[in-house]
Amino acid sequence: MEKILNEVDRSHRFVPTVDNCGCQLRTCFGLPCAHELAIYFCSGLPIPLNCIDPFWTKLDLLPSIHVNYGDVGYDKVVEMFEETFNKQSIPVKFSLIRKLKGVFNPSQEMIVQPKVSKLLMASLKTDKVLTTLFMH
Repeated sequence: MEKILNEVDRSHRFVPTVDNCGCQLRTCFGLPCAHELAIYFCSGLPIPLNCIDPFWTKLDLLPSIHVNYGDVGYDKVVEMFEETFNKQSIPVKFSLIRKLKGVFNPSQEMIVQPKVSKLLMASLKTDKVLTTLFMH
């Protein structure tokens, strides 16, 4: 419920459309996202239960029923990745490997800030001083 309320608050900060929504709640949690909630609230309709993932529809404390999501095999996905990977140049392969590592270890910083040389920093400081002097 909290996630939906947060998404409703988000929908009040801008006019959500399919293009600017991002649909994060829909893709991550299987719940209606900001642009869908805006449609329901503006038309005065309740949120239909069929647009909520079955995971969230359990309202009792009894053991969960088994929800069949179908085949969750990964063989085809791995095969597709391997085919795509093998067709790429070396720099693209390194990029794909870095992204794949990021999937398994999201806390690892993916983008490292470039180191700025001392010479460049001195040049930037000199330019800032000169700009400040000539502006007054």
